[in-house]
Amino acid sequence: MPNRKTNPLNSFFLFCQDYRKSIANTNPKLTNSEVSSQLGELWRKLDSKTKKSYVDRSRNERAVCKPYFLTKNLNILLMNIFRTLKNIIRIMLDNQEMLNLVNLPLVLKYNH
Repeated sequence: MPNRKTNPLNSFFLFCQDYRKSIANTNPKLTNSEVSSQLGELWRKLDSKTKKSYVDRSRNERAVCKPYFLTKNLNILLMNIFRTLKNIIRIMLDNQEMLNLVNLPLVLKYNH
């Protein structure tokens, strides 16, 4: 799924995205975890102005992606609600004889 939307990156991951390749290329013998450690050190030593630029980029990405993920989450919620209702109706139809005994005014049509 190459076009799959992912959650927006936080400021540190945006920083890593910009610097990981250059660190890995200048030090080809480093493992991935060692590169990550160096990125963490660089991030901690980063001046506040540069760090703020990454924080702002991250906030902008979140603002752009937020409507998509709200819609996606709403669709998932609705899908789960309908699935639950479908199961409830199925159970009620399976137990319709028992419901008739209790005299509940229930008329449900459902195709199995």
